[in-house]
Amino acid sequence: VGAGGVGHGSGGGGGHGSESGVYMDMNGFEVGGSGWSPVLEPSRGLDGGGANSDSPHNSFPSAQGPRWVGGGQQEAPPVPPQTSSSSSSSQLAEDANFERVLREAAAAEVASQRTCKELEAIEQDETSRRSYKRKLMNPEEKAKQSRDRNREHAKATRLRKKAYVNKLAQLVTDLSAQKEKQKQERVLAEKRAVERLEVRRNVVHTFMKYRVDGESDRNKWGVILDENTFSMTLPITPYRSFNRSEIVSNSRVLTGIDQLVGDIHSLKMCVQSIGRRSEEWRQAHQKGAVIKSEYIMENDEMLMQGDIMMARWTFATKNAMEHGAKCECIQYGMLRASFNSLNKIVMVEFMFDVMGFMQQLQRAQGPSNEMAIVPNTLEMATCPTGDARVITKVAPGFPITHVNASWTELCGYTQSEAEGRTLGMLQGPETDQKQIRKLMKEVHKGRASSMTVTNYKKDGRPFRNLVHVYPLSSDSSNDVTHMLGVLHEISEGMFKMSHESNELVMAPVGMAEDINYFDEGQATQTTG
Repeated sequence: VGAGGVGHGSGGGGGHGSESGVYMDMNGFEVGGSGWSPVLEPSRGLDGGGANSDSPHNSFPSAQGPRWVGGGQQEAPPVPPQTSSSSSSSQLAEDANFERVLREAAAAEVASQRTCKELEAIEQDETSRRSYKRKLMNPEEKAKQSRDRNREHAKATRLRKKAYVNKLAQLVTDLSAQKEKQKQERVLAEKRAVERLEVRRNVVHTFMKYRVDGESDRNKWGVILDENTFSMTLPITPYRSFNRSEIVSNSRVLTGIDQLVGDIHSLKMCVQSIGRRSEEWRQAHQKGAVIKSEYIMENDEMLMQGDIMMARWTFATKNAMEHGAKCECIQYGMLRASFNSLNKIVMVEFMFDVMGFMQQLQRAQGPSNEMAIVPNTLEMATCPTGDARVITKVAPGFPITHVNASWTELCGYTQSEAEGRTLGMLQGPETDQKQIRKLMKEVHKGRASSMTVTNYKKDGRPFRNLVHVYPLSSDSSNDVTHMLGVLHEISEGMFKMSHESNELVMAPVGMAEDINYFDEGQATQTTG
């Protein structure tokens, strides 16, 4: 390393200098043999100007080479000016940093000069060298070189083909594995979808069966329903009992299992009342007849889309005509059910023709001027009717507030005699208190209920009657304030005198319902 960098030949100070005395610095720039540095001598630019030169290149070394004096001696480099020690050290640091920046810029410039043309020139030179070397070979050497080259090419070709075949085989293997995995996932998904559809179909079938059977066990309903979010929507059904608070946007909306069970009781009472005005119906219920019904749903008509199921259904009575009805009642409709991830029903909506079914109920009970409408309010319950009706308050003891003419004729008590008293006055020795307690359990929940029970008239004669109890709301609110009892006399000929005593005893009779409506705390009364 000379005084100015790396030298060429013997002219440099300690480097490989040349006769011209030109040196190369670390970045490949030619600098004067005098050891010029852009830091120590910045006034010497590429244009050879002095310290006051305006050239933009005055910070680079001169391209004119070193300066020579007589006798072949190189002129000594200029001596830098003397400065104080503190300012000198700061100046040296700045100069070193500046020199580093210049060297990096020079290196970048050199690298950028290696253009594509230079690379092509190098390649051409290599080709020319090989051609020149081949010209010096004899025919045998040329033939051997060609064979070696062909073998290398053939070997390289075989390796490329092998690599390509291996890569292609791996690609085929990967694609086959991926396709097989997708096929398995698709088959598994289809299998799960079929299983899910089958499970949800069974859930809907169970829902409809519980509904038509009058199931009231909350635990059974909790298996197929989401208790926290369940709701059921259906059209307004004036031929069945319901609370006015359920009416939302011209539909009935029930929430929770308790309201669902209440609606099931109402449906069961409606079915058992089909044809109730005919003599055949009374005779059939003397023997404990029960009208059976069913929901019919075909799996092919139960379609799933995501978590939503749409299905057709048919509701039909099976033996109503055998038990006094003039015709069987059939209802067609659609159902839409929504499921959660546990295959429990979250929402169910019924759609059917209300007026069409009311007309069937009217035909089934025979010629009558009364429509099959169940009152839900106190005002509706006091309208004129041929049914024996009694209205009580929803208060301890359930005191009587109103009786109509048909009830007075059946039981023998006038309005003034019955008002303020309890229905215990109709009870006697053969009144089933167990039935009454069951009925009261449903009444306290505000549900429509019914039972077949033995009551006593004012003169003490027993009579068998089917009692329907409906909750009533006041005209100003939806709260249940009264209860309506409707009595349907079955027959007086079901009792016989015992040979051992003069007591009236009841002959064996089957029960049509398993529900009751009297206050379980009310004392039994017998009126003679």
